[in-house]
Amino acid sequence: MTSRMKRILSISIFMGISVSSLADLKQTGIYLSAESLAVTKAEQEGLGTQLRTLGVDFNKTTALSPVIDRYFSLGLGLTGGDDKDSFDQGVQQGSEGTVFHKESSIFGATLFGDVGVSKPLNAKTMAFAGIGSSYYYLNREISDCSDCKTEKINLAFAPYAKLGMNFCGERSCVDVSYRYFMTEDYVHGLGISWRTLR
Repeated sequence: MTSRMKRILSISIFMGISVSSLADLKQTGIYLSAESLAVTKAEQEGLGTQLRTLGVDFNKTTALSPVIDRYFSLGLGLTGGDDKDSFDQGVQQGSEGTVFHKESSIFGATLFGDVGVSKPLNAKTMAFAGIGSSYYYLNREISDCSDCKTEKINLAFAPYAKLGMNFCGERSCVDVSYRYFMTEDYVHGLGISWRTLR
């Protein structure tokens, strides 16, 4: 074997080890995301075009081939938005407390899940692409009031295509992603996650 062939073989082995080193990872952490609603849907529901979510998520990556991994992610969060059609209501603290007026806000829960493939670029970085869906259960309501008026925000399931990058250090990873929604109610979303390795 010539020295050139040995060098090529050594580089190939090194690259193979490098691109496989992100497989079989489990990551848990917190995420922030911003989702854009279609203007027509936002006006129909009386809210702003931006939703903001803070939550927790889980990501698992496993080897699919020597150069391609597969992943899945699950997340649960709390979502809020700007209330453009708010109402106010008198609220009383206790049976003989002072009555004061509070204004409604939009708040609720979000659940998402996606699956896809990832391509390690080096020992600490990978690019990924996947598909998934989010569900937003939001209400317009008065906070901390059990008997006040409540209005449900009617948002459909939100299927999306997802692209992103994952950057890992010794003990944690940062995940940056873009989502393109495949429904008329939503436009796109941006997200960032900080996760620890397990």
